[in-house]
Amino acid sequence: MYKFCFSSIVGLPKYFFSMFKNSYSPANFKMFQKTSTSTIASSLSYSLIIYLAFTSCQFIKPKNKQTAKNGNSKVIEKAPVVKPSQFEYHPSRTLKFDLLHTKLELNPNWNTQQMNGVAWLTLKPYFYSQNMLELDAKGMDIGKVQLVNGKSLSDLKYFYDKKKITITLDKLYNKKDTLEIKIEYLSRPNDQPKGGSAAITEDKGLYFINADGSDKNKPKQIWTQGETEASSVWFPTIDSPNERTTQEMYITVDTTYEVLSNGELVYSKNNGNGTKTTYWKQDKPHAPYLFMMAIGDFAIVEDTMPSVKEWKDLEIKYYV
Repeated sequence: MYKFCFSSIVGLPKYFFSMFKNSYSPANFKMFQKTSTSTIASSLSYSLIIYLAFTSCQFIKPKNKQTAKNGNSKVIEKAPVVKPSQFEYHPSRTLKFDLLHTKLELNPNWNTQQMNGVAWLTLKPYFYSQNMLELDAKGMDIGKVQLVNGKSLSDLKYFYDKKKITITLDKLYNKKDTLEIKIEYLSRPNDQPKGGSAAITEDKGLYFINADGSDKNKPKQIWTQGETEASSVWFPTIDSPNERTTQEMYITVDTTYEVLSNGELVYSKNNGNGTKTTYWKQDKPHAPYLFMMAIGDFAIVEDTMPSVKEWKDLEIKYYV
């Protein structure tokens, strides 16, 4: 940029000298004697042009300040450099099976801060035929793993490393086949090693709040937080954001508590022993991290949507 300004300024005298030489040829000498005043004025004009050309270089000098909307400016020394090690690329998981439906029977225990569960998973191979099934299941105690065939159940062999269950299937399943697996388990969220990310600082999945009721200023609650791969702490699944499944949840709690989950509350049944079972159903496929459960002494405020044609008279409940 400076080189351009300098060469322009240096070129101006050469241009003016050429004009002067041509103008003051012997043939026109007498004419320029009579117009010396005009020549002086022209010289002054040329000097002014040179001056303006020189000062204009200051305006096209590369700037190192950035002005904010409030008028303040700050000096930018260097452009930020993003290091790949800071922001690693995380591709979508390669899925061998498609998880079609998830049915859960859940019975949380306030005293142990653990949860007994039974999961029924309906799956099919995505493309290639498979005879092994791998599921995410973090920090659980696994009871039985069985293949469901109508009303009959058959035990399946499996290997569990406290992170994943690798199940040996009874045969090779192709992409047109559908199978259902039943897993009995115990979720132990407080035994999980602490993890998380910059955005979500814990990945325990299932949280017991004031479980023993010792803090009189804090309510007793149980709730879940599955993003992005923490739902597999409280039920076996293919815990990947690019998976989609429908769900049913049967949640058994003391009658003193209210229960909230995904989808529609189909029923709430009193079991006659101080407990009740609520049945929630979500028939829209969604990622496993969106499965949720909230249990507490909530007050329920009922309302309806205004007369909007898409949601006319839709019932709304606030759990507070």
